[in-house]
Amino acid sequence: MDLELLSKHVVTGSDGTAIFLFEPDQAFTPNPDGEGFILAPDVEVLDFLAIMDELNLERSEFNACGVVAVLLEKRQQGEMQEFA
Repeated sequence: MDLELLSKHVVTGSDGTAIFLFEPDQAFTPNPDGEGFILAPDVEVLDFLAIMDELNLERSEFNACGVVAVLLEKRQQGEMQEFA
């Protein structure tokens, strides 16, 4: 189980949401108001919990790591061109 990939590509919100980022290193820009970072306007994100729910997966670290690995592999194989 690769928790490093999970923590790199999935960002969770304090409201219980979770988004998946294909390019996390390019996803955030400094907040112009001066505090913290904000999501860059041209970044594609996926509703990570909705994906897990659609696959009927229990919300666990093990399953989440698997979903991250599959999403990254499918993108690398060119099967997710709309997010490339």
